[in-house]
Amino acid sequence: MPQNWTRPVLLVAATLLATFVFAIDSIASFEFAVSILYLAVLVLIARVGSGREVTRAAVICTVLAVVSWLLVHGAAATLASGLRLLFACVAINVTGALLVSRKTLELARRDVESSRAEVEYFANSVPQILWKANAQGEIQYFNARVTEVTGLDRRSSLDAQRYMEAIHPNDLASTAESVAKAVANQETSSVYARLRHADGNYRWMHLYDQPVRSPITGEVERFGGATDVHEEIESKRELAELRIELERSRAELQNFSDSVPQILWRATPDAHVDYYNKRYTEIIGRDFRETIERQDWIRDVHPDDREIFLEKVRAAFAVGAELRHDYRLRYANGEYRWVSLVGRPVRSEDGEVLRYYGGTSDVHEDVLARRELQRVRAELEESRAELQNITDSVPQILWRADADGRVDYFNRRYADLTGQSVDEAVGRQGWRDVVHPEDIEQAFAGSVVLRSGKSEARSRFRMRHADGTYRWMSLYALPISSGDGTLLGRFGGTTDVHDEVLAGEQVRLLTETLEQRVREGAAELLEREERYSGLFDVSNITFAEMDFSGTRPMLEELRASGVTDLRAYMKENPDTFERCLAAIRTTRVNDALARMMGYRDVAELVANPPAQNADDGPDVLLQQLEMGYYGTNHIDGRTVLLGKDGRRIPIYFTVNRLANDLHVSSHVDLTAQERIEELRVAAKEEFARANRVATVGAFSASIAHELNQPISSMVMDGQTALRWLQRETPDIAAAARSLERLTKTTQRVASIVKRTRDSIVAGRRVQQPVDLCSLAAETRDLLEREMRLADVTLEINCDEGLPTVPGDPVDLQQILVNLVSNASDAMRDMPGERRISLDIARAESGICVEVSDTGPGIPEDDLEKLFQPFYTTKATGIGMGLQICRSAVEALGGDLTARNRAGGGAIFAFTLPLLSPEI
Repeated sequence: MPQNWTRPVLLVAATLLATFVFAIDSIASFEFAVSILYLAVLVLIARVGSGREVTRAAVICTVLAVVSWLLVHGAAATLASGLRLLFACVAINVTGALLVSRKTLELARRDVESSRAEVEYFANSVPQILWKANAQGEIQYFNARVTEVTGLDRRSSLDAQRYMEAIHPNDLASTAESVAKAVANQETSSVYARLRHADGNYRWMHLYDQPVRSPITGEVERFGGATDVHEEIESKRELAELRIELERSRAELQNFSDSVPQILWRATPDAHVDYYNKRYTEIIGRDFRETIERQDWIRDVHPDDREIFLEKVRAAFAVGAELRHDYRLRYANGEYRWVSLVGRPVRSEDGEVLRYYGGTSDVHEDVLARRELQRVRAELEESRAELQNITDSVPQILWRADADGRVDYFNRRYADLTGQSVDEAVGRQGWRDVVHPEDIEQAFAGSVVLRSGKSEARSRFRMRHADGTYRWMSLYALPISSGDGTLLGRFGGTTDVHDEVLAGEQVRLLTETLEQRVREGAAELLEREERYSGLFDVSNITFAEMDFSGTRPMLEELRASGVTDLRAYMKENPDTFERCLAAIRTTRVNDALARMMGYRDVAELVANPPAQNADDGPDVLLQQLEMGYYGTNHIDGRTVLLGKDGRRIPIYFTVNRLANDLHVSSHVDLTAQERIEELRVAAKEEFARANRVATVGAFSASIAHELNQPISSMVMDGQTALRWLQRETPDIAAAARSLERLTKTTQRVASIVKRTRDSIVAGRRVQQPVDLCSLAAETRDLLEREMRLADVTLEINCDEGLPTVPGDPVDLQQILVNLVSNASDAMRDMPGERRISLDIARAESGICVEVSDTGPGIPEDDLEKLFQPFYTTKATGIGMGLQICRSAVEALGGDLTARNRAGGGAIFAFTLPLLSPEI
């Protein structure tokens, strides 16, 4: 049972037992004293209560016994019952007195044990070996220091005086003689002897003891100690000229044989000092008894140190923590010296602080040495900071490495050049990340030489700078070795020599190229002439040869980094794309291509950058880069070559990839085909225009015929109503009848117009499945010439897998043509980019088609009027195009709407239902 539950449980049990005994004794008359059971109650209370509580319980039990006797025998008391009551009361009080005496004895025993433990704590806290011996000189007690110093067990060493084994054999006889003499004369002994320590070494110790007569037994007992004076003895032996001084010191040590070299003190938990050893008086010059009585020990502390010293004392004693503090203490000669105070709390079993024990040692020289060390360190830090400023100001990268080659220092220039922090470069050796992968080994090729510590090392390598480019660097490393030749580390520097390397490389390449060209020029010329002579001599077919080998390293690097979509990557990284384009060279073209592009000299055409020779040159070159990246060998397509003096030649091209990253392209001039196509489109447009004029004429005649009669009727009814109203007495009823006829005729005219409009829009419509994506592509081809002349880019964005819609492809294409043409006209006079987007996507109710542009947008006032008949914003428009488009879309089950784009421009959108199973 936990300790905190024992007391309440036993008290409750005692109370219940007392209640039970009282109840039994109060309701029945027995021939024996039931009250004697109250003794068990006292025993329970004695287990957890104090002596006062036991006495109080005995009185209560006596009162309960008397009360129960009165309740039972009060009316007919007998001598026997009275004697039983008296016996029970006497037994209760005698037992209570015995239990109280037992409590008192236990308390006295704990006090004795506490005092004994305090003496033991004190004896074990001093740094000397302490002992107690009988009158014959036989040691009966050692403190724990004897085991720490000699390694002997403090108890087993007392058997047969085994502690004598620790004394040096040469000192054993003299030590025994000195001790025997002191014991015989009952005087103080002081002996210097070598004592074997736990590590097996002998050290000089000062052994001393003095006789003390016990006030209890009257017998003489001897108390002594052993202090380590090895250094002092050795110093005396080594310095013969100081023998006199050593003798004087030995005599002085004799006078202080009953003391330790420190001031020892003891204090209560409230910081009340109640003990000093004699060393206090010797050091301070004041009687320690007066200091304890007055508690004015603070007056010996330097005035500048008193406040912080008191704060340390209060803080440590408040929480029962160890106290450590260095301060200046005034000695007897008036000099202040630095001392170190250490105080440790001694606690009871339940953790309560009983006493503080401590000592004060002179550390004056140590403090002065530490201050000197701090001063030197400050100067060193200042020198280090100055050195850091110097190293950070130089234009080179300075570094340092240990004997194993691990770099542990970079100056700030490293971070400025590479963009990588010094902490990252040193912490995880991240400097390797900025060295070109192909140059890692070369950068530290001299590491073997460096590790030997016999010579310097130099190397060159490429290092990635903060802007992502690699530049050539020159590394210089100097080994630093100890006196015995052991390699301690390396110091080095890294200098940018990129321009120097490139210049040297260019000179070398030029030299090698000249030599190679001289050696292989003739052979290469013959080989190329033999390979291409037949092909390039064909005058009516144009050819060009381009070298893409310069792009191979960049493409390989992109492939290694995991790039899968080259086109998307180049679009997001235009700088990389530009570097690739710059690496492409035109190696050869034939005369036919030069003539077609208007150049008299082939060399003049070859000198042009490849990307500038076509209208969409960068895109064509990107397709060729994709050939090498994805491993395809052939592409073809259409483009427009940009010749001399602004000449534009539409062509159909094919490109084939050969070995050694050579691309050979052929070109077919499409100028004649383009002219024929333009004539065909113009004829088609003229025919459509004539057809529309004829249709409008026919419908105009139809409308005129059908509207002639009702309009005449409307005129007659109006005139009749006017005459009825102009009479001297207006006939309102007759005029109303004329106006009613006029209203009916007007409704008839509206029906005729509606029926005619419906016949125009929907009467000829034969619905069939229509693929809007294919229709949009055909529309783009149809309007290609108009878009090019207007300098407008038409983009088609169509979702994959879209289903077909029901409708007439001619009408739907006319709607797209009308909307795209309107968007192109809106951007005609605008500067900057002109782009039309035709987006076809799936919607909840069908397929959504949106035509958006980057033009000026639609004025808010015109948005509501756009689809009204005969309303137009064009100078030459008649205002029927958008009205007819909306009517056509509505006839297909959709709705045409218009709105402005957030970034500028307008959007026309309509949604068509999906093809139903019946169609």
